[in-house]
Amino acid sequence: MKVLLISYYSPVENGARPTQLIGILSLLIELGCKVDMYIPKDKDDLKIIENVNNHFRYELYNLNKINIYNITQKSLMNKIFRYITYYVIPSPDKGTFFSLKVLFKTVKIRKKYDIVLCLANPLSTSIIGYTLKALGLSKKFYIDSGDPYFKHYKNLGKRGEWIRKLLEKKVMRSADKVIIPVENQLEQFPFLSNNFKIIEQIFPEKKMESGYYVDSSIINLCYAGRFYKDIRDPYELIVALKNLKCKGVKFNFHIFSLKIEKFVLEYLKNYDLLEEVNITENVDREVLIDIMSKMDILINILNKGLHQFPSKLIDYQIAGAPVLNIGYEDSKKKFKIPGAFAINNNKLIERQILFLIQVEKSKNNMKKFKENVLKYRMLFTK
Repeated sequence: MKVLLISYYSPVENGARPTQLIGILSLLIELGCKVDMYIPKDKDDLKIIENVNNHFRYELYNLNKINIYNITQKSLMNKIFRYITYYVIPSPDKGTFFSLKVLFKTVKIRKKYDIVLCLANPLSTSIIGYTLKALGLSKKFYIDSGDPYFKHYKNLGKRGEWIRKLLEKKVMRSADKVIIPVENQLEQFPFLSNNFKIIEQIFPEKKMESGYYVDSSIINLCYAGRFYKDIRDPYELIVALKNLKCKGVKFNFHIFSLKIEKFVLEYLKNYDLLEEVNITENVDREVLIDIMSKMDILINILNKGLHQFPSKLIDYQIAGAPVLNIGYEDSKKKFKIPGAFAINNNKLIERQILFLIQVEKSKNNMKKFKENVLKYRMLFTK
């Protein structure tokens, strides 16, 4: 079977969609499919990753068996295109330039496929699949939402919103299958009828030993991701940890992030918690999952408001340690998030931490992900 996979996200990135991409690629390799893949070469999100073209994941997941096309975006044409789509003609999303280059290349090559699978968002990648099927270059056209907590982002301009809605309805209704990871995502796509399939996140079963030291004689809490002032703010958590310290509770708070903002360091200094905190920057998720499996509690801080992207929860579930979600009443009602929940108040957070240290870690944390892979396999074996 010949499969074309189009993704605006690279397998060397961290996040829900790169994880889904690796899971899909691992499955296709296992099934013996002949796979071509188009990904961006120099997207802004890739700047922080060293040796992108020789990243360890290519060998770990046997990605060298796939024909990979890296699409360059940094050019004068891209700058001109962005200017035009912002000030003159509205563009449906941020990936339009990448998608146009992919479409031009695939149409020029005229190679035919059994299935073209587009890892959306952005929507423009799905438009390629729609076009290739219309041109007779693919028998089937699949769309994978890729992120269980996906919500539409702001476009280059508000004028482009009506274009996105029009194209989204047309393209997604024409797909042979739209894969979504959670049922409540149907609220965003009410026009889907019988062409959708709910398959939760898939994940390739690969782990790497970290060698990271964790003192098992005390409580170990972990947070993975970025903090944002007044949006994803750890202030109440820091106060709760200070309260625990004053009560004689011994703990280490492990933070893994691409960047630690100054306001977070100021919180830690002001509340005398620098000795209890270990900060590590830029850790690959395979290594991080091994580290998190050694923790007593994994912490997820929800954004203020209903705009959420807590893709770290996928890794948290795989790691198997108890999860503490810190958020607000409206987000608790809106999202079905696994784990315990505490309103963003230091007293309530402190209470939940003391409760969760008594909870046992999950031993069968990979079972559900294996079941999801079996469901996904059916899409390529019929």
